[in-house]
Amino acid sequence: SGGRPPSKSRISRSRPPTQSTPDMKTMSDLLPAPQPTDFAAYLSSQTSLLLALGLLGLVLLARKYKCCHRCCGAKGLKLTYFAIPGRAEPIRLAFAIGGIKFTDERISGDEWKARKPTMPFGQLPVLYADGCEPLAQSMAILRYAAKRSGLYPCCSSWLAAKLDSIVFLVEDMFGEIKPTFSLAGDEQIAARKALLLEGGGLAKQWAHIENQLKASTTPFLVGTKLTIADVVVFSMAAQLASGWLDGIDSSFLNKYPRVKEHKAMIASLPQVRKFYAEMPVVTKEAWAAASIDIRAFTQ
Repeated sequence: SGGRPPSKSRISRSRPPTQSTPDMKTMSDLLPAPQPTDFAAYLSSQTSLLLALGLLGLVLLARKYKCCHRCCGAKGLKLTYFAIPGRAEPIRLAFAIGGIKFTDERISGDEWKARKPTMPFGQLPVLYADGCEPLAQSMAILRYAAKRSGLYPCCSSWLAAKLDSIVFLVEDMFGEIKPTFSLAGDEQIAARKALLLEGGGLAKQWAHIENQLKASTTPFLVGTKLTIADVVVFSMAAQLASGWLDGIDSSFLNKYPRVKEHKAMIASLPQVRKFYAEMPVVTKEAWAAASIDIRAFTQ
C-alpha cells in the first residue's frame, strides 16, 4: 500500500511485439507462384522458335552459297584457244592434274578471224561453262582452273600471294618475248637470243626462279605441295625448250639446273604424261607444223 505506481517512462518502454496484419504482404507474396507446366510450355515454345530461326538461316545460307558458287563447280567446261601451247597450256594442265573434265577446243587462225567479234574482249583464251557467262583473260581463267583443281591455296592469303608472284613473273616473260614477233629473219633470232644472254630480260627472270628453287626446302616453288606456280613455270620452260621460237632451244636450260630438274619432275606426273599421251592426232600435227617438239613437255 505504501508502494509507488510504475512511472510513465517505464510503461512506454514496455511495448507489445509487432503483430502482422492481413494487409501486409512480402515480396514473395507479390510474385506469381511458379507453375511447372507453364514453364515447360514456355521453354518448348522458345526452343521451337530457335529451331525455326536456325532452319531459316540454313536455307538462306544455302541459297546464298548456291547463288555465289553456282559456277565454281560448273559443268560443261570448254576452253577455246589456238592449237599452240601459249597462254592456255597451264590452264589445260591445271584441269588435267585436277581431273576436271573439259573440252579442249583448238581453233585455226581463219576460225579466229570469223569468231573474234563474238569473243568477250575480242581475245583468247575463253572459258565457257553451262549456266555461266563466258570468262576471258588468261590469268582469270588460270586462277579459276587452279582453284577447281586444288592447285591454289584457299586458307593462306600469304601463300596465295607468294605463288601469284611467281605466276606474274612468268607472265612478264611473255612481255619480253612479244616484241620479237614483229621482227623477222636474222633480226628476230638475234633479239630472242639476246633475251637469254647475261643481263637479258629472260635471263634475269629465269635466274630469279632458279634462286627460288634453290631456297625452297621442298621440290616445289612455293609451299610443301604442287601449286599452279609449278605448273606455270613448267609450261613456260617446256615451251621455250620445244623449239617453237626461232633463236631459243632447249640448251638454255643448262644454265638453270634446278629449273631443268623441276621441269622433269612435273613432266613425270601421271596426269601430265596422260594428258600429252592422249593429245589428239590433229593437235600433234599442228604442233609439228609449228616446230613444237612435244618431247619438251614429256621429259
